[in-house]
Order: sequence, then structure tokens, then C-alpha cells
Amino acid sequence: MKYLSLIIVFFLILTGCTGDQETNTIKIGAIPSLSGAAGEQGKNWLQGAELALDQANQQPASEPKQFQLIVEDDQTQPAKVVAAMSKLCQVDRVAGVIGGTWDFLGEAAYPLAEKHRLPFVTPSNPVEVISEKAKQSGFVFSSGLSLGAMKAAFDSFVDSEKARGQRVERIGIVYPDLPFGLQQATMIQQSIAEKQLKVAFTYAFPPASLMSDTVKLAAQKILSEKPDLTYMVLDYNGLDLLTKEFVGLKIQPKVITTQHLDQAFLFSKDPARYKNLYAIYPVEPEESFRNAFEAKFHTPPRVYAYEGYLAARFLIRIALGWQKLPQDTQQILPDEQTHSQARIMTTDSGEFAAYEPS
Repeated sequence: MKYLSLIIVFFLILTGCTGDQETNTIKIGAIPSLSGAAGEQGKNWLQGAELALDQANQQPASEPKQFQLIVEDDQTQPAKVVAAMSKLCQVDRVAGVIGGTWDFLGEAAYPLAEKHRLPFVTPSNPVEVISEKAKQSGFVFSSGLSLGAMKAAFDSFVDSEKARGQRVERIGIVYPDLPFGLQQATMIQQSIAEKQLKVAFTYAFPPASLMSDTVKLAAQKILSEKPDLTYMVLDYNGLDLLTKEFVGLKIQPKVITTQHLDQAFLFSKDPARYKNLYAIYPVEPEESFRNAFEAKFHTPPRVYAYEGYLAARFLIRIALGWQKLPQDTQQILPDEQTHSQARIMTTDSGEFAAYEPS
């Protein structure tokens, strides 16, 4: 009987999660990119998840459950994601996992989420980027801003600029040669076609290329093609280098980008460089989140921090039985607005502030 028991335990470990035997502790797994190319985004959403668990552990004594966050750095490597998922499920026996900082990292985790019937939330990938197979699994979700919301914000921005009398006819597109970047470029091209505008140029840069080389080529294309507006998918470091290139070339083109503008702007301490820059962000996070985040980390929340917070809250509700798994990846957190609304922010006035449409 002793050996039979060992065989049964070993079989359970091989075939899937067995559930946490410590009934008062619920473990949530996190696979952020704390190092490698996605390190900035991974650290940011992890802080949001940590805040959510802190708040859950401060619940009244009538709720005896405590939450523990088990963190595994994927180092921006798919193989590390697979190893981390296996450990979190088979050894740590977590109730759910947050991860997939970049699209290909999420895709490495999704099959294991389905195999182990473990809810998995990506905080930084739009739901449209998730593969169809993963969507159909019933265990993969997104708390990130959808491409549909981003497109609506871009369309509104173009219409507003035209209403102001600004010329917006030729659009440049700069993006990383990754599925996420390609889908954003496709989104912008769809808007261009619908509005009967023109593509001034497209530039898909290799993800492994030096950012300094990437922004030099992008700036040169803007200089030569002179688009009315350029859509760029760049991180905060790339945006800072790009604005320096603009200064050297003595140009101030109009650029709209994704949610890295605030960090780049604050990092630069040079408002003049950021004239004519705009960015698409989720709706304003609830004020209680911002206040709690600043109290814990002594810094404002950065890109994907709120999405990490929402992802963790979702898994907490699932683990406590307060919510059932949605039937659709877009139905995660139906009481939140992260999928359905976006806003435009700008540094055009010398401060990071909301864009005021005409």
C-alpha cells in the first residue's frame, strides 16, 4: 500500500494539478519577464498583481483564505515559460497563472493551461492577438486593452485632428516584426483604408535589432517621406532615442504610439523634445488603485500595472468561487472597462495630459 500511494501521487504530478492541500492558502502563479527584452513590461504588471494580492490578504477575518504569489522569471524566453508553467502546476499547485508579457511568451503557456485546466490571464496582450486554438480552450483570458478599442481611439484622434484643420492624409507605420506588431500595423492599415487615407510607408524592424539603429532608420523614413502622422509601436527607450533623432534632424513630426509615452517623457526631463507626441492608453484606472499603488511602491503605476492588477483580481475571484470562468476570452472582468474603451494622452503642451478632442 505504501508503494501504491507513492505511485498514485507520482501519477497525479505527471498528469496535472492536484490542488493545494493547505486549505487556508491559495497560490497564484506569475510568470513575468523580469529580465530580457520584455523586462520593463513584466516588472510593471507584476507590481499590479502584487498589490491585488496584498489587498485580498487584508480582507476581514470572516474570509480565512490567504493568497500567495509564486513568481517565475521567464527571461523573455519561451522555453523558460514552459518550465515555469510545469513547476507552478505540478509542484506549487497554483489556482491560476498570470503571464505572457509578449505574444510569443503567452503562446508557449497556453497549451499547458489547457492541458492542466488552469485559468491563465495575459495582462499585456490584446485578446485579438491570442491564437484561435487558445481562445477555444476555455482557460486563456486577457485583461489587456483590445485592438478594437485601440482602433476606435485612433479613428477618433484622426477625425478630431481633421476637425481642427490639421492635415492627416498620409500615415507612416513603424512596428516590430512580431505577431503583436503586425496585428497593430494591420489595424492601422484598416483604418487608413476605411478613411480613404494613404500609407506613406511601413517599416517592420527586427526585434533583435539595436534600438538605436531602429530609430535612426525610422527617423530617416519620416524625414524623407514626410507623413502627416506616424503610428509607432516602440517602448519607452525607443521613444526617447527617437525624439533625440528628431532634434538632430531638426524636425518635429506628429507621432502616435502605444502606452509607453508617460515613462519616456518623464525619463527624458526634456519636454521640448516631445512636441507632437500622442499615445493610446486604457481608460483612466480607478483612483483607489492609483492611490494604493503609490502608497505601496512610492511611484505612479506604469504601463500594464493596472492590467496586472485586474488579472490578479480575476484569478482571486475565480479561486474563491465568487465568479465562474467566462465562456469567452473577451468577457473577463465584465465590470471593468479595459477591453472596451481607450483614451488618447499627449505631451504636446509640455505635460503628460489627456488629449482634448475638438
